[in-house]
Amino acid sequence: DRVTPKTQHFLINVNIVSFLTPIFALKQVERDVEFLRLTSLGVIGAMSKTRDPQVVKYLMDNDVLNICIVTIQHAAEISRVISLFTLSKLFSDNAALECVCENQQRIESMAKLLFKSIESTIMQKRDINGRMVRYSIFCLSRMSDNPKATVILHDLACDNKALFKEHLPEFIYTKEQFSRVKFEEFCRNINFPTK
Repeated sequence: DRVTPKTQHFLINVNIVSFLTPIFALKQVERDVEFLRLTSLGVIGAMSKTRDPQVVKYLMDNDVLNICIVTIQHAAEISRVISLFTLSKLFSDNAALECVCENQQRIESMAKLLFKSIESTIMQKRDINGRMVRYSIFCLSRMSDNPKATVILHDLACDNKALFKEHLPEFIYTKEQFSRVKFEEFCRNINFPTK
């Protein structure tokens, strides 16, 4: 769970992500594969907790963003939660956020992935403690801090009115109070009325 700075730099020096990448290319969700994926995600997730710009740059340069995206699309729920956690930590870094908001296509694909993650969690009544929703909303809120993303996020939210005006507010106000401030911040930043 805790990776010391010394360990982080050791992992960078041995280029740990290059050893883990083939695991994330596997689309299977069998138990053994999922345990391997989960353990590998744990290493990346622990590294992402740092505020060290060198570690964040290493993770971004080694396409951890794409690893998280593929995992969110194909893996079991616990692996998706850890991938969203990792994204939320990376999005806390301004340089990483700038990379995510580099162009319209990247903003749209990331936002749609996060919207889908929220929607499937709420509609299928999974993720009892709301972590997938919490991390997804945090990521959207951070994206909405970037001026390049606000109009795109507004348009996408308008295309998903039922989610953002009904289902998500109801979920947040009844089950996931921790996300309320970030959700309201997201809506305010993109000029999206929730009422």
